[in-house]
Amino acid sequence: KVKTDGENYYGLLGLDASAGEAEIKTAFKRLARENHPDKFVDEVAKARQEEVMKNINQAYSTLSDDMSRAEYDSRRNSEEAGDPNKEEEMVKVFQQFFDEVQKVANDWAQSQAEKGRKVNRKILNLYISDYLLNNKEYFQAKYNLPPEVFQAFSENFKSSGTGDGAGGKRRNRRR
Repeated sequence: KVKTDGENYYGLLGLDASAGEAEIKTAFKRLARENHPDKFVDEVAKARQEEVMKNINQAYSTLSDDMSRAEYDSRRNSEEAGDPNKEEEMVKVFQQFFDEVQKVANDWAQSQAEKGRKVNRKILNLYISDYLLNNKEYFQAKYNLPPEVFQAFSENFKSSGTGDGAGGKRRNRRR
């Protein structure tokens, strides 16, 4: 009843990768009803269905959680990309990451200017560093960045902002 397509959670649930939350939930409920181990009398069949249900539950829990789904999709996409295009794909990923960070930084700087606040490079770098650290899981999941790469990137902004590179205490600034 269930397609065991390796570790393709979308295939397991019989869904397309663009499936929404409601479709995922509906597919999970249908498959859980059809494959529940209590429906089987034979112990061998029951044991097999318990394994099937573990896979269905894992697929559902991954795809129904936005952060887990983003991480899964990122990992899945990088595996599908293959080695020949790996370098090109990495450049594309970093460009998307930098573009997103730059847009957030520009929007913040513009909002500060509209409030009559001056923004210099040091303040902007501190904002970017804080923004990255506060959204670490999101960026690592979305762009599949290794923790050390992400850490180095955010530390670069922090050291550019404080000037000491050690993340020292910031003075209280008037707002």
